Amino acid sequence: MPEKVSISSTSLVCSSVNIVGEVTIGPGCVIQPKASIIAEGGPINIGSNNIISEQVTICNKKVSGKVMNIGNGNVFESRSSIECMGIGHNNVIQTAASVIGSFELGNNCVIGVRNRVNHDIEDGTVVFGDNDSKRARKDDIQTHVSTLNTHLEYLRDLL
Repeated sequence: MPEKVSISSTSLVCSSVNIVGEVTIGPGCVIQPKASIIAEGGPINIGSNNIISEQVTICNKKVSGKVMNIGNGNVFESRSSIECMGIGHNNVIQTAASVIGSFELGNNCVIGVRNRVNHDIEDGTVVFGDNDSKRARKDDIQTHVSTLNTHLEYLRDLL
């Protein structure tokens, strides 16, 4: 696969980030050290204002050449792993959680620490606990956006 990396001038990508394949990173993103974005089976398009923390792996392994789209305003916490068809908007994938399978994660979901999602879940779902329990997300979108913007500003100043 040809290497084609496009990074918005308003995004911050640390030098130790591993990017392979055809990857587009939209405006306002912060990608922290030792994250990996691997477009082996098709391109990866990352929207705006996403936080991709340390040691996160985002991988498009599907051999179909299909684009993996990641929406806007998502937070991928340390050591989380994404290997699905796509991610919507305003999701939080917490530390060491994984989203893997032939589906797209929708919008406004929270995948809890070390939880694993391998099937469709409804928009606004929180997955938590040892048994991957589910409940509706209770915070409103403005709370998420406000917290995300504060976090982005802090990271841009720090890094």
